[in-house]
Amino acid sequence: MNKRHLSILGILLTPLALAAVGCTSGAPAPGETGDPMTDPWLAPDGDGGVGEDGPVEPREPPGPTAPTESRRGAACEGGETFIYVLDEIDLGYATGTDESIVPGFDLDGLVSAGADAESCRQYDYTSPDGLPGIDNQLGPAITEVPSIDVTGEIDRDIARGGLLLLVRLRHVDDLANDDCVDVDLLFAEMPAGMDAPLLGDGERFMPGQTFDLSPQTVLPDGSARVTFDGATLIAGHLDAESTANVPFVIPTPDGERIELILTAPRVSATVDENGIYEGVLGGRLDTEDTIAALGAVADPALVTALVRGLADLDPDSAGRCQSVSAAVVYEGVPALAGGTAP
Repeated sequence: MNKRHLSILGILLTPLALAAVGCTSGAPAPGETGDPMTDPWLAPDGDGGVGEDGPVEPREPPGPTAPTESRRGAACEGGETFIYVLDEIDLGYATGTDESIVPGFDLDGLVSAGADAESCRQYDYTSPDGLPGIDNQLGPAITEVPSIDVTGEIDRDIARGGLLLLVRLRHVDDLANDDCVDVDLLFAEMPAGMDAPLLGDGERFMPGQTFDLSPQTVLPDGSARVTFDGATLIAGHLDAESTANVPFVIPTPDGERIELILTAPRVSATVDENGIYEGVLGGRLDTEDTIAALGAVADPALVTALVRGLADLDPDSAGRCQSVSAAVVYEGVPALAGGTAP
């Protein structure tokens, strides 16, 4: 894609970056219908594909990020609960001089060099810890637009309490090594009487603050809508995946809401009693759903060309990829969860 297309893409999709992990009030919450055909919080999963040299089996990353397959997806029991509020969130993109080093996940089990049909001839990246085959087309594309300060806008929104996300670890027996931990993603709001989070050194949140849960993020029984069951902790490194969906909410200038859905999400992070670090949330954006949503507020033909130009996952029988890979990075400090906001 040329620089002009990348610039237009950044303009069209910047609201997505700014609300990628946010949720606004006033509209019906996703997941309330319970209908698996329309409920955006339910999603299929599955990987695999064909590389340049033939079939390639899906693989898990080596080392501490490898999941314990026997417990994956199983609800855990007992243990303690740890909650973190994310005070640093950004799109995943190259931050050093090597533009091939980008955070994210290998979502298709392939290492693509821009020539294989299974990734629609998109280049894969390498993760900061050296894992090849990283699928993350969205972040690097948007951040190629120098006139758009995505990081600055997200920082400002977090600092004023407009973008608050909690990560809750449940059933933790050992923060260093545990073969069954449940992970919840919970959108939050400032409690009554508090305008914004308290800031400490380096504009980071002071630990131990209480945040109310957004009503859109919890079920009637108080449990989280987005849960990663049966995650693992190995040497303090958290790794989890889910069939739940993570909503990407795009606010428009006229006050409407456009909602995209991150399917088959994965999360990873390093955790301890003092915080959560080097976190990554990644997954797929359905191409046609993204085109339909963005095409409602921008030129449909242009949106179609741009989104399909980024697609790199799930090719159909005609070889057209049906999904765009994306990733968000984050860090946070310990926090407390209050009640559900009105």
